[in-house]
Amino acid sequence: MAEEAEVAEYPMNVRLSGRRCLVIGGGAVAERKIAALLAAGARVTVIAPGCGPGIAAWAAAGRIELLRRTYQPGDVTESGALLVFAASGDAEANRRAAEEAERAGKLCNCADDPAAGSFSLPASVRRGGLLIAVSTGGASPSAARAIAADIAGCYGEEYAAYVAFLSELRERVLRELPDREQRTRLLKEAAADEATALAAIREGAFEAYRQTALERLARPAGRAGD
Repeated sequence: MAEEAEVAEYPMNVRLSGRRCLVIGGGAVAERKIAALLAAGARVTVIAPGCGPGIAAWAAAGRIELLRRTYQPGDVTESGALLVFAASGDAEANRRAAEEAERAGKLCNCADDPAAGSFSLPASVRRGGLLIAVSTGGASPSAARAIAADIAGCYGEEYAAYVAFLSELRERVLRELPDREQRTRLLKEAAADEATALAAIREGAFEAYRQTALERLARPAGRAGD
């Protein structure tokens, strides 16, 4: 077990839009996980004999499938879920669900025993398309949340507009410039100009900055007539 604890976790972002996820549990912990899954566009099935008003409201609105019963062997295997969340108040049920997920080759997050599952959930800061994740490898979720809170103070809401601009610029560069060197140069220039862009957003002058940047795209260095 000591050797397993030393193996580094692999960081990645997962696109869950339209993908099935299974949540076992109907309490506050399960509700937080369901909310995040719905925000990511996942198709969520919940198994719980009882649930809070938030989960009940999602079920009534047809946003989730709610099976009002306890976990049963086979639920994980037959769920078709990409990700499984064992988040009930029953530690034994969570353990059995995690074991079934392991046998079925499914990724499982075990809320009350991270070591029993195959993945953990980091604390995070989101600003539009910018996502910053903080993990202590399960050592201290409280410390991870505190560090994320510190980071949040350094990255304000202006980063949402900034990242949206970078996404727009990248899409246009890839679509309109066939020359790879020109594409690379323009994208690097945009990233290097972060301070100017953020200042323009804070001062309410970002649209003028954006238009200037897009005009540079229309007349990149090296084109005839420059």
